[in-house]
Amino acid sequence: METLYCARDIGLAAGLRYVYIGNVAEEANTACPGCGRVLVRRRGYWIAANRVREGRCPDCGTGIAGVWDDA
Repeated sequence: METLYCARDIGLAAGLRYVYIGNVAEEANTACPGCGRVLVRRRGYWIAANRVREGRCPDCGTGIAGVWDDA
């Protein structure tokens, strides 16, 4: 896990906007690149919460790349 966290930090420092550690038992979240609040909370292979609405952060309005189902 230490290596994965290090790789994530390198990606974020390089300017990547949506870096998370996936497919692990630990929690792996995606944060808004605008305000830093958690948008997608994951637990292992499952999405526990998805706060993205109409492709935007509900807190600051930053557009979030991807295809989002608001259902």
